[in-house]
Amino acid sequence: MANTGGNKLNLGIEPVHYDYLTCLEDSIVGVAEWANYNYELIFSEDWYFIFRPETGQSLGSSLSIPNNDIIKKLERYHGIKIISKTVPPQKLVEKIKRQLKKHLPIMVSIDSYRCPWDWNYQRRHFYHYFLIIGVNDEEDFYYCDRFFKASGIISKERLLEGFLGEYKVFKFKGKEKIPVNWSKILATTLNRLKNGNGELNAFDSMRCFADKL
Repeated sequence: MANTGGNKLNLGIEPVHYDYLTCLEDSIVGVAEWANYNYELIFSEDWYFIFRPETGQSLGSSLSIPNNDIIKKLERYHGIKIISKTVPPQKLVEKIKRQLKKHLPIMVSIDSYRCPWDWNYQRRHFYHYFLIIGVNDEEDFYYCDRFFKASGIISKERLLEGFLGEYKVFKFKGKEKIPVNWSKILATTLNRLKNGNGELNAFDSMRCFADKL
């Protein structure tokens, strides 16, 4: 629920972190929950990976984890479209305000080295995502970083200093209009996990990898 007053707006997304989710996944799940949308099928193939011990190469080169495109799955199965865009820092504030006027959150990328609540602040450079969920009367921004269970206000100057050029916006297509056969999707996924794709299945790959390790 958005809180407003004067120029103030806060969409009220809570900084709740779920174990094993990345900062990108945490942000997506947070927006889906806030909008009362399902999201579970984006993780339908998270267990799938391949180990090819017969290559005789290093463990790392024998292991591959197929790309699980959660953004495509989110749109296909749950009706939330995420659009990634890049802008120079001086145009980011305009883009944020445009989304907030629609009462929609926006996901931004930041260098963890310049993110004060990040473990790697002033230590290491990593790509990190969090949500901008509002603006106050001084035109600084409310943020929600579910990965670090952090929320508060970040100044425009601080945000632009660490901004890495990419942001993501959300479009809600209407979940009731998307027919999803959960049982069929899960059956297909489980079949891939069980039978593999002309090689070791996922669980046998895990066992074989553990033995080699």
